[in-house]
Amino acid sequence: VDIVNNADWYEGRSVVECIGDIGRYFRMSSMLNRESVRARLAVGDAGESAGMSFTEFSYQLFQAYDFLHLHVHRGCVIQLGGSDQWGNITAGCELIRRYSFRNKPATSEASGGNGLTAGAGLGEAFGLTLPLLTTSDGSKLGKSAGNAVWLDASRTSPFDLYQYFVRLPDGDMDQLLRLFTFLPLPTVERILAAHARFPERRGAQHVLAAHVTRIVHGAEGLERARAATLQMYATKRSDPADLRALGAAGVRDALAGAPRLRGSRELLDAAAAPPSVLSLLADLGVVKSRTAARRLVQNRGVLINGERLTDPRAVLTWEDAIDGEVTVVQTGKKNVHVIEWV
Repeated sequence: VDIVNNADWYEGRSVVECIGDIGRYFRMSSMLNRESVRARLAVGDAGESAGMSFTEFSYQLFQAYDFLHLHVHRGCVIQLGGSDQWGNITAGCELIRRYSFRNKPATSEASGGNGLTAGAGLGEAFGLTLPLLTTSDGSKLGKSAGNAVWLDASRTSPFDLYQYFVRLPDGDMDQLLRLFTFLPLPTVERILAAHARFPERRGAQHVLAAHVTRIVHGAEGLERARAATLQMYATKRSDPADLRALGAAGVRDALAGAPRLRGSRELLDAAAAPPSVLSLLADLGVVKSRTAARRLVQNRGVLINGERLTDPRAVLTWEDAIDGEVTVVQTGKKNVHVIEWV
């Protein structure tokens, strides 16, 4: 597999030059009639359309040119993409066909100075689209939709990847268990049947999360994700020091995607007047005010290092800094912050 960067063939060329070379092969009628464009320009029931910027509209030109460049220089004859890319892919096929027709002689003069030389085999190009991965409500999963997860552990930690799949709704389990695991279909059916009996246990989600995390990060990554999940979200704790067992390095690894807050070590050094939890939560922006923090504590909605806080008068000391470096604050069921003491 060769990985290339299209900046290599656009570098040094102006937008006017590129559009001049590419645009002459396109007609406005066909560009406007593409389903993806018509859907954006269509007027809805409220009398308004979603609209489309020129940047979005012209993108099909550049994606088509990428296909042409790879076709000529790399012998690429097929382009794969999501079903929402159908218009852009067919634009590339059409560009290759038209370019081939106009530049049949295999001479450099036929290239028109655009860095392309016509030759044997030009004109044969194909597109293949794959169904988009969507949630049960029809929303697309992906970077552009703002709900993407990354394979790189520095972008999405094993813990965050595991939690992402654990939090998915029940309606997505049937599809995703079939797509993202190698489980036999009868096994998937049994998992879904068991999940239907006890949906509150989120059994299907945990099976899905475990399989995906193991595939992406290996058995060790899955073990770390499960350990952190157990420490963060266990409903019954026999040992309130569970989270401390991870150590500062383990907390940073497990909660790599959690928001980081910077706390001054001088606060913890103030033995005579240690900071109250209410003030600290408000000052660091975990909650909007001391009143909101007090309400959370009274409703048993605040955990410090995995231990539920019940006293609004509680203060933080060095004992609450894991390895003297970090403190994990959880508010509600899902909001986790890591305080780095600097």
